[in-house]
Amino acid sequence: MLGLGQRNAVKLGLMAVMGNDLINQEILGIYTAEDRTSYYCVKKGLSGLKETSPGPGLSFSGELAQVGAAGVRALLKKISFSTKRKIFLALPRSLFFAREVKLPMMPVEDAIDSVKNSISIYSHLTGEEIYYDIAVTESFENSVRCLLLYARKKEVDKYRDIFRETGHFNSLVSVFPISYGICAWMQQHNMAYPSGVLIEFEKDCEFAVFNDRYWLSSVTWDFADEKNSLIAFKSIVNRFPGISDNVYRVKICAGIGTDDEFRENCFAEAQIIDELSTNPAAAAVSPAFCKIQQISIDEKPVKVNFIKPLRYIMIVACIIAVSLFYVTNNISKDIKVKQLERDKLKTLAAQLQKKMEPVQDRVKMLQKAAGLKDDAELFLKSHPRLYTCVNEIARLAPEKTWFSGLRYRKGVINLRGYSKDALMTVKNLRKSKYFSKVRLKGSVVSRGGSGQEQFNLELTLQKKQKGS
Repeated sequence: MLGLGQRNAVKLGLMAVMGNDLINQEILGIYTAEDRTSYYCVKKGLSGLKETSPGPGLSFSGELAQVGAAGVRALLKKISFSTKRKIFLALPRSLFFAREVKLPMMPVEDAIDSVKNSISIYSHLTGEEIYYDIAVTESFENSVRCLLLYARKKEVDKYRDIFRETGHFNSLVSVFPISYGICAWMQQHNMAYPSGVLIEFEKDCEFAVFNDRYWLSSVTWDFADEKNSLIAFKSIVNRFPGISDNVYRVKICAGIGTDDEFRENCFAEAQIIDELSTNPAAAAVSPAFCKIQQISIDEKPVKVNFIKPLRYIMIVACIIAVSLFYVTNNISKDIKVKQLERDKLKTLAAQLQKKMEPVQDRVKMLQKAAGLKDDAELFLKSHPRLYTCVNEIARLAPEKTWFSGLRYRKGVINLRGYSKDALMTVKNLRKSKYFSKVRLKGSVVSRGGSGQEQFNLELTLQKKQKGS
């Protein structure tokens, strides 16, 4: 076991590499749209993830009555400022635009520069009007694929200003479409890849394609535009044939029914992800814990910043190495001490064994005596109390009553006797608690002038109660 000082040293070393905020950090995910505002909050520490309340009177997850920007403002007003809180804001896909760009093989940095320098070509808005980010797929089908995501500044700033006004702007890490969060959530839950996900909003749908690290494609359509919907869907399936076996559905809008024939026909076999339909904010949290490219549609420069596990592997390896050193050293010392104690105990046990031999002999004798006692008690319990019954008969029999014969068999006593009043004899014996039944057997015979009556009685013994 590590001592207190050793554990503190290891913890301080980990904090020096990872930063104190990463050790005890609160992650709050928010999803807001025109029909709902939901949130989900967890705390990340050395022991793992734990669901936690973001503020007084709030559960770790839930929905607000207000929607859209008003919902975000209402939630932020309920939580206090914290430097250890990171907030991820997910918005409906309808606020964003996506353009797929295919480039020849080149370094990722060069591919990003190429797209940035051609923003005016790929975007239908000017560079001054938008925030954008670029999701890059490295070496995909002998090419570099870039997914340009952008949104109008005025739409994003509407929410960023709320964070600034409520004092939470420094906690805002990322703004992105909810489909990016779903990509991260699926990677976090080890879903099969490549995957196609139908994301159903209030008025439109998005079909997004992911693999284990990249967001490959995103196509949207209006519910009413069934013809173009089918064309878009077939186009994606043709480009990514592997997704046909891994198609999922997420119903972001709670009011979505099943009246859309196109969706029901094309996605009848798709598995619905109920967790995200219930609370989409769970997907907003996921990018904080996954090894996908981090994306944020804001003024931050575009960069490929995958969360690389090697850094954390090295940290864990160092902790394990230090821990093993101290543990092995302590175990070696403990083994030597325990061996000496074992030898002493063996010697003491041998001495006690010799002293215990006479005691063991006496114990055997006592055990044998106890067995005889148990046998005697069992014998008494299993046989009737005849002496008690005979005394009881003598006590209850009227004056000048005598018995000439007694026979016992299987819980029944047969009596033959004489009395001046045979019926009185029967009546008295019936009062006894030892007999369950007393009855005359045959007829009563009078004996001339002596006044005696000859009779035969059958007495059934009362069965013994348990424990008596």
